[in-house]
Amino acid sequence: MRKSLKFLLLLLIASVVTVLVLVQSFKNLAEKNREQVHQELQRFLGKDATFDRLEASLWGGVGFSAEEFRIADNPRFAATPIVRAKELKLGVSLMQLVLGRIVINSLTFQAPEFQIITDERGLLNLSELAVRKNDSRAFPTLRTASPERKLLSVSFLVSKIKVNNGRVDFIDRSVKEPAEIRVKNVEMEVRGLNPAEKTRIKLAAAVTEGLGHDVRIDGELGPLRQPHDWWQQPVELEMRFDSLSATLLARALPFLRNRIPRELDVTGPLSLQAKLGGTFNRPRLTEVALKVPLFGSSNYNAILEGSVEIPEGRPWAEAQLKGSLILNSINLTQLRNLPFLKQTLPVALATEGSVNAYSRFEGTWANLRMGALVKGEKSEFRYGDWLRKPAGSSAELKAQISRQKNGLVLHDSELSLGNSKMTLSGVVEEGPEPRLQLKLRSNSSHLPTWWRLISPLSFYGVGGTIHWNIELQKNLASADGWNIRGKLNLADAEFRHKTTGRKIDHLNADIAFLGTEALLEKGSFRLGSSLIAVAAKVPDLTQPSARYQLRSPEVHLIDLQTFPAGKPNRIRNVTANGEIRWQDDAPSLKGALSSSEGNLEDIPYRELQADVTWSPKGISFKNLSLQAFDGVLHADGYWPAGVDPAQRFTLKSQSESIQLGSLLKQKFPQLKNRLEGQVNFRGQFDAATQNGSIVAETLQGSGENVIHHGTIRDFNLIAKIIPGGGGDSGSFRLPASLAVLVDRPYTPFDTLKANFKVGGQRIRTDDLLLVTPDYTITGSGWVGFDRTTQWNGLLVFSPRITQELLHEYKLIRYLLDRRGRLSISFRAEGKFPNVNVRPENRAVAQVFRRSFPQKAGEPAVGGKSTEKNERKNWLPESLEQLLKQ
Repeated sequence: MRKSLKFLLLLLIASVVTVLVLVQSFKNLAEKNREQVHQELQRFLGKDATFDRLEASLWGGVGFSAEEFRIADNPRFAATPIVRAKELKLGVSLMQLVLGRIVINSLTFQAPEFQIITDERGLLNLSELAVRKNDSRAFPTLRTASPERKLLSVSFLVSKIKVNNGRVDFIDRSVKEPAEIRVKNVEMEVRGLNPAEKTRIKLAAAVTEGLGHDVRIDGELGPLRQPHDWWQQPVELEMRFDSLSATLLARALPFLRNRIPRELDVTGPLSLQAKLGGTFNRPRLTEVALKVPLFGSSNYNAILEGSVEIPEGRPWAEAQLKGSLILNSINLTQLRNLPFLKQTLPVALATEGSVNAYSRFEGTWANLRMGALVKGEKSEFRYGDWLRKPAGSSAELKAQISRQKNGLVLHDSELSLGNSKMTLSGVVEEGPEPRLQLKLRSNSSHLPTWWRLISPLSFYGVGGTIHWNIELQKNLASADGWNIRGKLNLADAEFRHKTTGRKIDHLNADIAFLGTEALLEKGSFRLGSSLIAVAAKVPDLTQPSARYQLRSPEVHLIDLQTFPAGKPNRIRNVTANGEIRWQDDAPSLKGALSSSEGNLEDIPYRELQADVTWSPKGISFKNLSLQAFDGVLHADGYWPAGVDPAQRFTLKSQSESIQLGSLLKQKFPQLKNRLEGQVNFRGQFDAATQNGSIVAETLQGSGENVIHHGTIRDFNLIAKIIPGGGGDSGSFRLPASLAVLVDRPYTPFDTLKANFKVGGQRIRTDDLLLVTPDYTITGSGWVGFDRTTQWNGLLVFSPRITQELLHEYKLIRYLLDRRGRLSISFRAEGKFPNVNVRPENRAVAQVFRRSFPQKAGEPAVGGKSTEKNERKNWLPESLEQLLKQ
């Protein structure tokens, strides 16, 4: 044990002595060769390398310490040094030191600052530094001593370079907006600077503020190829960037400059991993994995993987690209803001939700080939009020794309929407006037698979077939819309309405697209039992409207789901033209309608003309005119459909010279043959409807009615007021003209006029006027829908009838009005045709009875007695009865 301790003690003492001897030897050599070390350092790093003080250093290893070390930059780039370090430590080989030589084998930069600048011409200051020192090699290499230099005791055989806590400022002035990038916390170690062997490099740094090390590079350089520049030397590096700025990436890779649109909104950091091989002049990037948060996402929703190989001496645009791109949950609203899509997609196309995309690509930037799969199940598309793809329904695009010299080519690709499929192809031509051309083709396929894309979803039970071949073109440099050409065919299509169950079937149509408009010719369909031929023109494909022409031999109005079932509303030889629109998921039709004949509400007519607006909610008409009942009818109104919510029927009508007898026979058969004449009528009505029929209890309205040259049959109002008849009646009688009025079984008149109001199931008037040559009747009252009636009236005999009565009965003069006419008020009530008419002159009769008290049976005598009898019998029995009532 003692021997071992002695041996260790002797070994320790020997080691200390050896170290002291080496240190002392190094101090002696350093003192003698300090100037030579200075010269060799400048020869190694260039004459622009300077420092404040060079001293021997034992801290951290035997060597030299150059304090405040710096290398001046070319003034054309900057006035500040290209390299500045707090300390440059030159490590010395101990083995060579034992032999009495100072061999610098390592360089360590403490807290250095590197300034890398690219000027406006694209020249790099590092390249200029290499030119200034007449050395084209990028990295220090072993210097072989010549016979003349063997006697020197100082030499540089650097095999290791190290950077501690460094900083790199990169300034790029070659772009329009100069970029400044600062890399901090640089820790780098380079080993094995032997030109015949590979050099190992390891780098860690921080690009993002606040992070320790988010950049790591590990790999090998060399072996050195003589005589080549530094950018032609072999390189094999593994790179990892955990927090990389998109701006930094775009500026570092020239082929990406100006190709990352701002609309991508890459605000978060990128993650990049790659292997760099080849040379800096001909780099090869493999195992590239770039992760990007697009459109302000907090997650990596774009992942690019692949490889890039740049041909030697070729531009970056000719790099060979190969890889895949995955996009997850890309917001469509933000995606369509990209310049290309913004000028391509129509304004009427609205997008919401997100899509996922998967693609593989290969080739150069100028000749790129790509296959893509886009899934949009979570997305929603709407094209105006025409088309709609709802969220939740499957949508998939399988595309084959290649880039050619003058643009992009979309080869035959497949678009699937649910079970619907169609083929797409096209081209994007670049140039002063870029142009997009897209072809859409679909073989004969079932219409129901496409119908769910149509915005008006109030139909179901769709059937039939559809196919199209359409070409779309757009000048991307112009604000003009799409130019669409081609044809679409519908065969035996069928549509059934959800609410009413009514359907359109046997729809056949050929639609030709002619630029910005579309044309339908020789179309036909069946609506219920109505066969209709149609031609239409869409003047602007961006608007959901069309001009149309319809023809039909006969249209049943109940097929329009508007008029009540059971009514024979049929219009024949129909022609119509106007405009049809889609709004709020429903069609509406507006236009001019004509029909030579038909039936409306059981009324035969001829020459119907009207301006009509139709929708599933109802039908409105203006300026309607038709010939019926030997006259002309005019009307404006609205007839609601028999659907909820309930709406009110409205009608504003006017008639001229209508034959009242024909009208009553058709519309009021219980009154047929009871009233005749020519009717002029004005009225305005409204009522609630139920199941397409008018609810009588809700009918309201007002109007004016005039009947000329009419007759009330089986009813004599004069006979109701004045009982009895003509001829002798004892010793008294009616005048002949009045007897004729009382005896006939009807009531003729010249004019029957009234302003009326309808409400409470009654027709009321306060100004009824009936005019005949022999008398005039005025009155006020009402007639109920149940034929009950009640009136207060005034009968005024004409002057001729009054004079005849006055001639027979002198004392009637006491009953005359100021105009010398006999007036009798009356009251009428009852139910047609049994109406009770009761005069109301009882007070007047009592006055006359008091004036002439004699009885009618007293014998006639001469003188005063005869005069008394004459006075007593001055009125016939019929009038006496009238006065007694």
